[in-house]
Amino acid sequence: MLAHHRCLLVLVVQAALWSTASAFAFDEKAFCAAAQQFAFAANRDADRWLDRTTRSGGMAVFCDKRLVEVRRLTSARSDAVNEDWKRREAQAFNATHCDNPVWEDAIANGWRIALTVTAADGARVSIDARCGDR
Repeated sequence: MLAHHRCLLVLVVQAALWSTASAFAFDEKAFCAAAQQFAFAANRDADRWLDRTTRSGGMAVFCDKRLVEVRRLTSARSDAVNEDWKRREAQAFNATHCDNPVWEDAIANGWRIALTVTAADGARVSIDARCGDR
């Protein structure tokens, strides 16, 4: 639980810093550094259960590819990961990232913020945050 609080603290501090700089142009290097710090904190919560069927798989940042990947593992099999499930996950992922000015600014500036979910049988689904799709 302590790692989760650290993760939230990092995000709150980043959002506060970002809001003061919102009048300025998007800074790739600053976002990359902030995303890496956030991933470091989030990875301390890796392997923790988020709900009854979903476990955190951590987070990876690839600055050269302008990609932030949130990883999760589900105890559900891939046949349960149907279109309705994908739609619900996409809506929740979009809300989380598009309602936050830090993530929203990154997405608007060409960063890909992706959720990759690995099912119990190894199948993977990837969902990109899309702020215009809410």
